Amino acid sequence: MLAQLANVVSNERVAGLLSLPSLTGEQQAKIVIDLCGDEINAQLQNFVTVLSENKRLSLLPDIVGLFDILKAEQELTVDVEISTAFALVDETEKKLAQAIKAKLKQGCKNTQPN
Repeated sequence: MLAQLANVVSNERVAGLLSLPSLTGEQQAKIVIDLCGDEINAQLQNFVTVLSENKRLSLLPDIVGLFDILKAEQELTVDVEISTAFALVDETEKKLAQAIKAKLKQGCKNTQPN
């Protein structure tokens, strides 16, 4: 949900609209919340409202990035991107995850690039 908010605010057209000096913080928040639709809950709507009232919506992508880092540290996990010439078999992927977990003493989330 946070990533979606960051994507909405990062969108070039939306960022241009939100930067209009004629918009109030309330109007900016309404635009972002309306664009996200039902994907964000009341807590995130309040978060967007607070950011917009304090003219900090443009910082949302950075806030999300920092949150993800802190969350991974708290959960003792790392994101691992595996690049291979061929798609990995599930068993091989599990073995890699176990080896990385043993080496780093942290859990890992494997992803393969598209």
